[in-house]
Amino acid sequence: MTTVGYGDKAPVTFPGRVIALVWMFTSIIIIAAFTGSIASAITVGALDGKVRGPQDLPGVRVAAPRGTTAVEYLNDAGVRPDEVASVDEALRMLADGEVDAVVHDAPVLQSLVQDRSDLMVLEATFAPQSYGMALPQGSENREAINRAILAETSSAGWSELIERYLGP
Repeated sequence: MTTVGYGDKAPVTFPGRVIALVWMFTSIIIIAAFTGSIASAITVGALDGKVRGPQDLPGVRVAAPRGTTAVEYLNDAGVRPDEVASVDEALRMLADGEVDAVVHDAPVLQSLVQDRSDLMVLEATFAPQSYGMALPQGSENREAINRAILAETSSAGWSELIERYLGP
């Protein structure tokens, strides 16, 4: 891209010199962009965490709140978690580097880390769980509760409430 090392040949005419000058500056820009891309790719690779999904859990240190379904899930998956008293303690351990991951209910984790830049919740769903409400057989409240739940979850305010507590 330059004439250095090839007998230092230089263009003789004015148009040739202009073309050579443009060519050299273009070459410098291309090399700088290429170097920046490589450095950026290496940096991003170094910043990625050890855990990208459930398949990575057996090889890392994991914390989960004692007595939760997260502990059951991890034990079933062959992962022996550090059982801690609370989600807050597990997140503190993660922030301090004592563990590599915390497993717990996604909505709770999203709510607790939404204002933190040092922690993130993975998109992966490890074990989906549905929740329900139990009522006695033939309860007169069932119809009213079902209607109230449907009315609330189909309202515009429900989406705002979800976003407020769980993020976008």
